[in-house]
Amino acid sequence: EAVGQLPDLSPCLDAAALGLELPPVPEAEAEAVAAVRTTLDEAVVQQVLGRVKEDLAKAEHAALQAESLQYVPVRAEATLALAKAQHAAGRFEDAEAGLHDALSLGIASHHDQIVAKAAAGLSLLEADRMGPPRVSLRWVAIGLAALEAQGGQSPDVRANLLNTRALAKRRNGDLEGAIEDGRRAVSYTHLTLP
Repeated sequence: EAVGQLPDLSPCLDAAALGLELPPVPEAEAEAVAAVRTTLDEAVVQQVLGRVKEDLAKAEHAALQAESLQYVPVRAEATLALAKAQHAAGRFEDAEAGLHDALSLGIASHHDQIVAKAAAGLSLLEADRMGPPRVSLRWVAIGLAALEAQGGQSPDVRANLLNTRALAKRRNGDLEGAIEDGRRAVSYTHLTLP
């Protein structure tokens, strides 16, 4: 019943709806790409419901489905979903490797949203393990640049990046900067609410 009440998630993975300029899906792979994206939608539902094991299983399945495809953007999407699920499951080394792979695939396919999300994931991972704030700040800068490359869309990703930057600034002793970025993160979060 709870799943039925969730909003349709397919626009979140629809590159055209997000204004991204990705190459068209090859006709020969259209069904397979659609199947991967359906599995990714199912993984997001599990993630939203807090079902870490189920999210991980769906993300692993999507990554396996995408592995043999030539269409790199969907491979990047599946790789990112798997890395995020691994992070949620506490598999930090796997998550880090997956985020780097997703970043590389995103760059290779000009999928700036994936680049931004992978950079956000890497910045958060670095913050989670209390790494040097400068490393988190570098990943935030890459993520924000990728958002600008796609036209400044994805307020949820921007909010995550600004929040991570606020945490890093606070750890560096820049309380004013941390508060400002925190406020900006909240303002972008409000843009994503229905």
